[in-house]
Amino acid sequence: MEHELYGGRIEQTACGRLRSEGRGLGHTPPQLKWYLESPSWYGTTNWGGQSIDKQHDIMIVNDMRIMMKGRLLSREVVDQRLAGKKSAGVGGVIPMKKTPYGAERGMVQSFLGVPCTNPPFGTMAAIDMNTQKVLWHRSLGTPEQFGPLGIKTNMPIELGMPTLGGAVITGSGLVFFSATSDYYLRALDVMTGNVLWKSAIPVGGGSTPLVFTSPESGKQYVVVTASGSRSAPDHGDYIIAYTLPDRAQ
Repeated sequence: MEHELYGGRIEQTACGRLRSEGRGLGHTPPQLKWYLESPSWYGTTNWGGQSIDKQHDIMIVNDMRIMMKGRLLSREVVDQRLAGKKSAGVGGVIPMKKTPYGAERGMVQSFLGVPCTNPPFGTMAAIDMNTQKVLWHRSLGTPEQFGPLGIKTNMPIELGMPTLGGAVITGSGLVFFSATSDYYLRALDVMTGNVLWKSAIPVGGGSTPLVFTSPESGKQYVVVTASGSRSAPDHGDYIIAYTLPDRAQ
């Protein structure tokens, strides 16, 4: 539902009305009233970069599909909101010091903490670099550790969750990925996108795996760091290494 207003429009979302003057980031100028940013500053395909399989000339890229909102705040309001805080949060109020205004940003979500846009909220795709065609495109990530009012759903459904971090491709055609919001390291088939293996990690990874071969043993390792996903309830400080077991004698 759209309404003309001073050359722009008000968009009716599932969570209320927000000012919008375009379908992309940067089309709506910052203003004192809440306005819509979709795609948001969380990006589409820029977080974590791309991974290239040179053997098959395939590019793997993941994206986020999250609608955000923002507004400007007067310097007086900013100072009041940040009084006594050591630092501003990732969401919340942004100081923008030495300017007349600060800013506030947040997700477009209901009072239950559920996004007001339809899933998927994150996907992965493989692109043939010779033909520029999409070979496969799939949702990735489950809402197991998320849910209304912060209650975990424990639902292992590949709904498609936000991602922060990139993928790593091995010479054998495995795509290792730990940047989904849920708490898993996954290995996918670069040709099909099928999840061949996954391992639970204590908290969300939100990072790009490291793959290397030991010069001493010749064994290949996959190492992930896990400190917790944004908006997830669990946090920690983990470095976890995986490798195949030695062959039986």
